[in-house]
Amino acid sequence: MGTNPAQRALYQSFGAAGYRMTKARKKILDVFNKSHGHMSVDEIYLSVRDNGDNVGLATIYRAVDSLAKAGILRKMPLAGDRVYYEVIDEKISGHHHHLICRQCQKIADYSDFVAEEIKLMKRLERIVAKAHKFRVDDHQLSFTGLCRSCQEKGGRSRISQ
Repeated sequence: MGTNPAQRALYQSFGAAGYRMTKARKKILDVFNKSHGHMSVDEIYLSVRDNGDNVGLATIYRAVDSLAKAGILRKMPLAGDRVYYEVIDEKISGHHHHLICRQCQKIADYSDFVAEEIKLMKRLERIVAKAHKFRVDDHQLSFTGLCRSCQEKGGRSRISQ
């Protein structure tokens, strides 16, 4: 199976970060290329295994860790000890923020920004950069609450309206 330009760019940036593209790392990136979403290490492991590949869970953990250290995957810790990962490359996923349901742990991407939101985020980046003498390269924004399905099941928000 061939690679698309976005996959090749990810492989190249991984190599440029000083890492070797191993079979396990490639299989993980292939899984993300097919899913275009957020995945836990267990979900990655099951997807790799479902594709007929025999890669151990410990190998998947190490490979995911190296992909995160190289700036290919973004680690997204959630409530408790749950951790999800996503590909950072905006050519694949586009710049987006997250809506995280604290009840079912579903993660939804939020990318339909309006002009005011974009202006607000750029202003916030400038304020943070100036106040802390910090060059902002990127930001992550997550809203935690209850998804529509959990609200309909009677879940309650922690913030009273």
